[in-house]
Amino acid sequence: IDDIRELNRKFSLSSADNSYKVCIVDTTEDLNISASNSLLKILEEPPKNTLFILVSNNHQAILPTILSRCQKVGFQRLNEKDLRDICASLVKKNQIEQSIYTDAVAVCEGSVRKLLNFLDKDYIKIFNSMKTLILDLPNLNKRKAITLLSENKDYLSNSDPDKSAFGILLRLLSSLAKKELTLKIDTERAYDDIALIAAHLYSQISLLRYESLKYNLEPKKAVFLALNTIELAFAKHKKK
Repeated sequence: IDDIRELNRKFSLSSADNSYKVCIVDTTEDLNISASNSLLKILEEPPKNTLFILVSNNHQAILPTILSRCQKVGFQRLNEKDLRDICASLVKKNQIEQSIYTDAVAVCEGSVRKLLNFLDKDYIKIFNSMKTLILDLPNLNKRKAITLLSENKDYLSNSDPDKSAFGILLRLLSSLAKKELTLKIDTERAYDDIALIAAHLYSQISLLRYESLKYNLEPKKAVFLALNTIELAFAKHKKK
């Protein structure tokens, strides 16, 4: 919220040559409610000669009122050749095994940021383990998830949002919302419902992550609360 307020202050100042000011807001879906509302106020009455570019991998998690004031521009994922060229330079520099980068290219969904994560052996192991647990919804083994993270404590409080337990959960929820992952409970009728639930959960878990950092909540408790929230959201799909 402080960053958005500072942005508002800076953009209210006129440039000396009357040129345009451009602001890029990356991962807009990660903004908490207060920051989102503050950004919305700027977009409702934008300063003269300003351009805001909001980047998002999950537009379902952005306030509808913000989306209504934007023009959507879709970007193509990088093709396999471009990704392999990027990998080749990284492999040469960091001596990464070719088998690892081949797998990374296959699962990164055209994203360089995901590609870099999947070149990390430890990240791949944790991500795949969490993915297996999430794909078992509506049955979620929270104890197994907490045990897994307790054995890899760096992922409970990692300062890198992508390489934290919350970051992994949000990535998996985003994939569910975009129908890139399929749950065992998927039926033709439930397919859209699951995507909608995942999109709403993305917003809830994003807010929970922000609140846990703001109020210095113990990481393990925060992640357990997130897992409990996810399980409850899918409870209606449990077999009776």
